[in-house]
Amino acid sequence: MDPSTSTRPRSLRPPRILISEPDRSLRALVREWLEMAGYLCMDGNAADATPAAVAQCDIALIDIRAPLQTARETIACVTTALPDVPIVAMSADALANGRCEAQAVARELGIAAVLVKPFDREALLRAIERAS
Repeated sequence: MDPSTSTRPRSLRPPRILISEPDRSLRALVREWLEMAGYLCMDGNAADATPAAVAQCDIALIDIRAPLQTARETIACVTTALPDVPIVAMSADALANGRCEAQAVARELGIAAVLVKPFDREALLRAIERAS
């Protein structure tokens, strides 16, 4: 099945995705890919992951190596604000590539999916679908 096609009924509002990525060009590319697939996107950053900033999101796509906060702090902000919002973590950390330690940390922190940078459009859409 083509990941760019939606399996959601047309009558339902598409999920709103908070994109928390400090790299402006990567954030723009991710937003473009998600919007092409029919998702609604909101930009945010880890430092602003408060109830007001994320109140409207259905999925949080977060760079876990955000410069001002650790991965645990970043995820804690989002999970405190919206405990039921699935989180997809983006990481350039080589350890995130399927190693047991990274998967254990992801489970511990309640992360729905880990997306290892660099990634392509199909991998992004698969991660978002897993989190939905």
